[in-house]
Amino acid sequence: QELEKLPLRENKRVPLTALLNQSRGERRGPPGDSHEALEKEVQSLRAQLEAWRLQGEVPQGAPRSQEDGHIPPGYISQEACERSLAEMESSHQQVMAELQRHHERELQRLQQEKEWLLAEETAATASAIEAMKKAYQEELSRELSKTRSLQQGPDGLRKQHQSDVAALKRELQVLSEQYSQKCLEIGALTRQAEEREHTLRRCQQEGQELLRHNQELHARLSEEIDRLRSFIASQGTGDGCGRGSERSSCELEVLLRVKENELQYLKKEVQCLRDELQMLQKDKRFTSGKYQDVYVELNHIKTRSEREIEQLKEHLRLATAALQEKESMRNSLTE
Repeated sequence: QELEKLPLRENKRVPLTALLNQSRGERRGPPGDSHEALEKEVQSLRAQLEAWRLQGEVPQGAPRSQEDGHIPPGYISQEACERSLAEMESSHQQVMAELQRHHERELQRLQQEKEWLLAEETAATASAIEAMKKAYQEELSRELSKTRSLQQGPDGLRKQHQSDVAALKRELQVLSEQYSQKCLEIGALTRQAEEREHTLRRCQQEGQELLRHNQELHARLSEEIDRLRSFIASQGTGDGCGRGSERSSCELEVLLRVKENELQYLKKEVQCLRDELQMLQKDKRFTSGKYQDVYVELNHIKTRSEREIEQLKEHLRLATAALQEKESMRNSLTE
């Protein structure tokens, strides 16, 4: 009762409603807040409350009941303090429950992710094991076929060798045909390139001749136009210009128009020749590129054929050595 009647100091008053609102705001926050932070906050609140109790200080602004009407202003009852503490503990329990639920959901998610990764790794391991098993079976079948051929004696080995040689010869024949076909294609492309290059040079020469002829005609036309203008000017200055002079001026105008038309025609012809020259140059570049591609492919086929021929020779050498060893062993056994 003495604690209830102690006055509140102004410099230490903290409203319980603010503390409750702060606790509820923390409860509405994201469930991923740290548990240790909440524990520290609760311990801090409890320490403040204990300090208030020991010092006789209680937060201001707590709700009052009708039974506390006899308490004077500036004081608070013990029931209000206990009720505020109970609300704080309830909010803290709710926050803890929400954190617990969030923790359980995270555990479930991590467990599902772990199971999914484990299943994926198991499937990948199974597929890798299956591939290794298949490769092992193929290698084993090859070794067994070799063993059977060796057990059959020289005749079986000779037959196997002959079949291998025949297969390699067929493949070599196919490669030779492909090589010949590519050589023919390269020859045709080379001839086409030479023909187009010859046509290109001829067109260039014709274009240069036409340009030179055009320049000559243009110079001649300029001279004729200047001469006609001077003649018309001299005829126009005379006083006795008759019908003959008018006729000659009309003829000169007609001749001038004809020359201008010829000049326009020559310009168009030169432009057409330039366009044709550009097209021929494009065709030449395309043919050169195709020729390079075919040449590279032909070199590749040639290299592969040479490598396969070397393998065939090596195989023949090994087979011959094996046959000679078999014959020597048979002769030694018969002796």
